[in-house]
Amino acid sequence: MDVKIIKGPVGKASSIKMVRSIFVKGLEALTAECALAAVEADVLDEVFNSLSAEHPHFDMIKHSIYNFERSLSHGKRRSEELKEVSKMLEDLRLANHMSKATAIWQNNIGSLEKTNLMSEIKENFVSFAKQLSAELRDIKE
Repeated sequence: MDVKIIKGPVGKASSIKMVRSIFVKGLEALTAECALAAVEADVLDEVFNSLSAEHPHFDMIKHSIYNFERSLSHGKRRSEELKEVSKMLEDLRLANHMSKATAIWQNNIGSLEKTNLMSEIKENFVSFAKQLSAELRDIKE
């Protein structure tokens, strides 16, 4: 563990973690939603190739696989964290539409109770994504 002392008022370290979570968990949700839509629309190669060309340091397929695995394994806990992030944003009097949407997304993925490993997801990404899309359609919000 890399421990770092955060100087300042009580709660500053928690604020750092929560603000980072907006980005990290939000990027996971956005990447997964993009990947599922690309698979369902049968444009996965075109979309991922286009994104890779525009963002050469961001491996879309690698991040998608990693993000799916993390959300499947930890989505419920991450959803609860994002609910707390939303409360923090409300306290700061900021919009929190993305954090609320990310909490829903993480909860939905996490509630599937799948234990896919990255290697299993990578093995047949399209089949995995299609099955995940079908299961997500069954979730009532």
